[in-house]
Amino acid sequence: MEVYRIKGTIPGNKLFMREYLVQPEMTLYKFNDFLRDDLGFAPDQIVEFRKMTIFGNLSRQEERWGLFDLGSGALNQVSVSRAFGMEMGMIDEFTALRFVYNTSRELFIDFKLVGVEEAQPRRSYPLLDQEKGVNPNQFSPVYNDLEDYGASETGLGDVYDAGENNE
Repeated sequence: MEVYRIKGTIPGNKLFMREYLVQPEMTLYKFNDFLRDDLGFAPDQIVEFRKMTIFGNLSRQEERWGLFDLGSGALNQVSVSRAFGMEMGMIDEFTALRFVYNTSRELFIDFKLVGVEEAQPRRSYPLLDQEKGVNPNQFSPVYNDLEDYGASETGLGDVYDAGENNE
């Protein structure tokens, strides 16, 4: 059995990165459930997946999938394999999948298929394999990470040293 290695990034942000291993036949609905749980998002919010080029443009087919049919099918009708255009069994290096987690503010994570691997026995998929940065706040207008700020701006530079007698 094969699994896809999918890398998620927030464009313009060098701090956030996630790599997931997912089954090709998994529906976007199940992938959405997994992402929602992994990223700590509210379950009652509208989300959308869009087939994009790696340059940030909608693909020629303008495929969009949501909880409701947006013209290309609903999340429970589309597999991860189909969303990445993998029906022919070849990696399309120019296709990305945009996960819009806040539709009113157009906040999203771009996923790129970076490889196909052999599934490991005794592992359960989908699986978070690598991560960097904190989870985005679903309702914040921008992605914030403490590494964005210097220690003096946050007060984190004033570290209490338990070894000293501070009276």
